[in-house]
Amino acid sequence: MNELSERLAEIAETSGPDGSVDAPAAIAKGRRVRRRRRWTAALAAAGITAAVAVPIAQAARPDDVDRPRVVEPVKYPNVLVEMAEFGWLPQGYARTRIASGTPGGGTFEVSAGRGPGGGGVTLTLLRPGLELGAPMLPGARRGTLTRAEPVNGRRADWLIKPGDPGSRQIPAEFRFRYRDDAWAKLQITDARIADVPTVRRIAEGVRFGGTGPARFPVRVKGLPEGLKVWRAWVEDGAGNATFMLAGPGRGELMISVGPSTEVSRRQAERDANTTLDGHPAFDTDRPHDGPKGDPATAAAGRILNIYDAEGIDVRLNVRGAELLNRLEKTGGLTGLYHRITFLGPDESTWTTTPLG
Repeated sequence: MNELSERLAEIAETSGPDGSVDAPAAIAKGRRVRRRRRWTAALAAAGITAAVAVPIAQAARPDDVDRPRVVEPVKYPNVLVEMAEFGWLPQGYARTRIASGTPGGGTFEVSAGRGPGGGGVTLTLLRPGLELGAPMLPGARRGTLTRAEPVNGRRADWLIKPGDPGSRQIPAEFRFRYRDDAWAKLQITDARIADVPTVRRIAEGVRFGGTGPARFPVRVKGLPEGLKVWRAWVEDGAGNATFMLAGPGRGELMISVGPSTEVSRRQAERDANTTLDGHPAFDTDRPHDGPKGDPATAAAGRILNIYDAEGIDVRLNVRGAELLNRLEKTGGLTGLYHRITFLGPDESTWTTTPLG
């Protein structure tokens, strides 16, 4: 689990990954480099825009007709709890993304921007007891904390105050206690709103203590027992969702689903080495032009990317022999793909129990 934590911490803390990364780069040589690139490449499909709502699961089969439905307990309740929300944002800004298990000790993260997938404002709740010190500045220089007026009666500090050293890279970064033993960090990357009154107003308006589960535009059935949701995120208005799960024997499973884009269609033309249900796909079990990886571990993982399946991209990535064997009992990644249903961009149809 520590190894997985270290790898997740290496993932860039951006709200929208770059869809132009080559899928085959996920299996680049070098054990540490290979793993980092695999996660980054697989995550690259998550930053995609809205499209017409179309389910990607197979249509009901004849043997499903009139079959009695059995209500089963939810395997993975509360995949992502909405622990905080913005009470005030600058004009034109709206929430664009929420996430759990963020790198650097975050338990919950909410971002806002101008339009789906956009950023500019990010609030991160740190786990209780974790200290948040001054940031590193360009030139490997340690910054300094600048005490600020309390926020809602609790201590607050500037990590990077607008106009101070470091603000050319990150226009503003502010920490404040949201409970006696835990910090919240507010980062502003849009210089147009990085002024002291605006940052303070955003911080003072945050509402904490939410317990409601987040809604997701996807439903995944038939996951193996015993997995732990390590990280999850969903984008408002875009219909993109990603789940990262930890399994036995340091196993790892990533599921990413969202509407196709022109970028991902070009990637399919470049990378696809097979088809699945008539849709272009990249499968590391098939011959491909990418690096083949370490022969000693190559058999203990698989990447399967399906492009433009009725307008939807699906990215699946599994690592670890034990978890791979468990998946194979239910059809492997191909079987898992057939048990995924995209619910469309209409958030009224989304579900709070996406994994089962």
